[in-house]
Amino acid sequence: MFARLSLFKIFSFSLLVIFTLLFITLQPSAQTKSNPSSQEIDKEYTRLIKEATTKPEFLSPLTSYLPKVKGVPTPKDVLGYIAGAPGKLTYYEDILKYMYALAEASPNVKVFPIGKTSEGREMVIVAVSNKETMSNLQQYKDFMAKLADPRVVKTEKEAEEIISQAKPIYWLTGNLHSGESGAAEVSMELAYRLAVDENPLLKKIRDNMIVLITPSMEPDGHDKHTDWFYKYNKDVTDYRKITRVPYWGRYTFHDNNRDMISISQPEMVNGANAFFEWFPIVVQDNHESIAFLYVSSGTGPYNRHYHPSVTSEWNLIAWWEVTRLTSYGMPGVWTHAFWTGWAPNYWGAIAGNHHGIIRFYETFGNSIGNTMERDLSGGRRSVTSREWYRPLPPYKKVLWSMRNNVNYQQTADLQAFYFVADNKEYFLKNFWKRGLSSYNKGNNEPPYAYIVPSGQKDPVDAANLVNILLKQRIEVHQAKGPLKVKEGEFPEGSYVIRMDQPYRNLAVNLLERQKYPEDAPRAYDDTGWTLGLHMDTETIEIKDKAIFDVPVFPVTEPVIIKGKVVGGRAAGAYIINNTTINNLLPARFKLKESKVLAAEVPFKIKKKNFNAGSMIIPVSGNSEEIHQTIQSVADKFGLEVVSVKKIPDVKIHELDVPRVAIYHTWFSAQDDGWVRFAFDDLGIPFTIIQKDHLRKGSLKEKFDVLIFSNCRGGKGADIVNGLDPEHRGSLAFVKSKEFKHLGTPDSCDDITGGMGLEGVSNLQKFVKDGGLLILLHNSVRLAVDYGLARGIDVFRTASEFYNPGSLLRGEVVNKNHPITYGYDKEMTIFRSQSGPLLRISREKEKHVVIRYAKEGELCLSGIVKSDKEIKGKAAVVDVPVGKGHIVLFTFNPFWRDLNHGNYMFVFNVILNYNDF
Repeated sequence: MFARLSLFKIFSFSLLVIFTLLFITLQPSAQTKSNPSSQEIDKEYTRLIKEATTKPEFLSPLTSYLPKVKGVPTPKDVLGYIAGAPGKLTYYEDILKYMYALAEASPNVKVFPIGKTSEGREMVIVAVSNKETMSNLQQYKDFMAKLADPRVVKTEKEAEEIISQAKPIYWLTGNLHSGESGAAEVSMELAYRLAVDENPLLKKIRDNMIVLITPSMEPDGHDKHTDWFYKYNKDVTDYRKITRVPYWGRYTFHDNNRDMISISQPEMVNGANAFFEWFPIVVQDNHESIAFLYVSSGTGPYNRHYHPSVTSEWNLIAWWEVTRLTSYGMPGVWTHAFWTGWAPNYWGAIAGNHHGIIRFYETFGNSIGNTMERDLSGGRRSVTSREWYRPLPPYKKVLWSMRNNVNYQQTADLQAFYFVADNKEYFLKNFWKRGLSSYNKGNNEPPYAYIVPSGQKDPVDAANLVNILLKQRIEVHQAKGPLKVKEGEFPEGSYVIRMDQPYRNLAVNLLERQKYPEDAPRAYDDTGWTLGLHMDTETIEIKDKAIFDVPVFPVTEPVIIKGKVVGGRAAGAYIINNTTINNLLPARFKLKESKVLAAEVPFKIKKKNFNAGSMIIPVSGNSEEIHQTIQSVADKFGLEVVSVKKIPDVKIHELDVPRVAIYHTWFSAQDDGWVRFAFDDLGIPFTIIQKDHLRKGSLKEKFDVLIFSNCRGGKGADIVNGLDPEHRGSLAFVKSKEFKHLGTPDSCDDITGGMGLEGVSNLQKFVKDGGLLILLHNSVRLAVDYGLARGIDVFRTASEFYNPGSLLRGEVVNKNHPITYGYDKEMTIFRSQSGPLLRISREKEKHVVIRYAKEGELCLSGIVKSDKEIKGKAAVVDVPVGKGHIVLFTFNPFWRDLNHGNYMFVFNVILNYNDF
């Protein structure tokens, strides 16, 4: 019934509730009184709270005191200081020490490990509720699991019976971005308050719901940031003088909050698994970037697969928080602007994608623990104006402390908890109804399924696509035999993603093509993420309801492609077809002791076609172990190897084993991390290098291939000059006895400065001596701005041109170039706005290998405005320099573990690094 309510009715109801709440806030209540219970107050802790708060209006009745309960430790009892104390940040192990001490002392708290980080730290959920609830947690988990599946709870009567017994689960996470340190400090005092405070508001939360708290979603980065604070920022009181630690996680920096499609990083895997254990209605992720407290609700366009009740609940809760905190006299609390609500890739989207509510805060933080003057009068986003969505704006200048941040976050957190607890039946019922609505759509509206046909040219990435769906708990089946529907005939073993399942909306969201509205505000992040296009995997939308009658069986485990050797023991050679399967490059390294050839043109053996770039491993010239090695390679990498009686009579060259290095700057560790992750994930060996290696020179003696990932900043000078040493002097990123968390994944005695002109000269010499330099995305500017690739310039686009992260159509220009081996004449390229477009001189046009489509449809998923600016422009250019080459990619082929279909552009050129 709820699914059929009109948007108008939902919106009208939302307004009614909002105005009712506005009325309630004007009434005297326990909320307006500081410590309305008769509990004893911890006088010293309370004194320190007020002392650390820079203005009275930055404190609320909920945070202006702390109860004292005998036998239950406060943060100060364990740490020696209060949460938000000036000049303090807390190491992760001490946060855990406190949480475990609190759990040991209070029956209202339990700590649950949820998995290990990349560096082996334990991630946790701290659960808080009343004693009775805590003793029956599994029962409440079971209630939520039942409400999450409308095939289990089929009727409103069944739902209401469970809802009458269930309690909503609200998961608060923070510190996903390590420089946003406030949420980790908040977590300890918040857990304590929830556990012991007898304030009626907190008691209602404790009695009516279960709160989960994860102090840090990136503990590795948390400790790096904390070390860096104590080493370099402890005495800093000028915000402009703060220096930033170069690494957070092993691979990801800010983009760890963009991994909720692929779910590739251990921290996100842990979070996803925990979500499906608890099924929280809300996942709220607290961030810091803007004054004083932004509560997410968004401007739209909202993702069309979020149920209308999701977006209405964003606004309901947000306006409750804005109204309550404003009624306390706390300035700078607002909503609406800042975010759109389009992309489903944020950490909190694990809830929004599965019928819960994604929420986040952007609070005002100094990043470090020190109090300092902040000037808000300028900047990219003006937040000091009074607007309908910002009734009491932030001050233009303010003395801001960590404790102010703690007060704001904690007050808003408690108000959000209270609102859900006070309306628990409403939120629980909507959670169930959203799943029912999704399931009913799958049964009654096309598409009824998507098919990923078996026999794909790259079965490994087809499996990767399926495995992403499985990680999202989207149900996947395989056809028991050949199947036929109106859209065509498909072979046995084809994957069938039926839409008659609870997460139908998410399945469509990930598999369909996105069209970002032309008249919408500028997107906050990617606008297109279609998995089939990203993975270069054929996916077919099925509108024939007969698909429900096709015999299938469920896929219950991650799909691993089994390799095989066709034809048994070879007499002449083994051949691996280059179908742009990414495992060809790691296979070459596995065969590093073997002679391997590559065909330079397509060929046919019997009825089987082989593409240019296919690997040929001759029996002659290799050891007797080659037969066993080939079987091992096929098994490990899911490859089909064909044995033949003789080496094909085609033009060939030998594939030498390359020595690969991946370069990173010290000011932008974001994108090289995704390159390193792809290489590590596939088992491709490489050396990580930085500015000092380039300064020393002798590069060709050590490496054959140098890869520069996207370097944010936009100019070649940023890459060459690096961090300004005049800002704060030299900065060492090294592990020491005192600062044991620094120095990984790379270390340097001084991260300031860059390669300098000396490094540029050494790069030029490397290429001239026969090296291959691969420049991705913005690092192309290095070659253009410093004359390494003459005759090429960056094209300045018109202001109307707009291309946020989208999937575009590309075209092969030079079909004989190794970069294009295995690719069709047309392919998909993922590109974002910041990628440079190139102006190519007439002399250099012959070096264009791939271009953006010149005619017809360009944007396959996402948006491109004023596409005439990009149509026909070079996407990939190979510039010969001396004995070597510089290959320029105007896009990022390694984007967030998604665009696997673009990897082989780079892998092809690495495999054939000295043969073109």
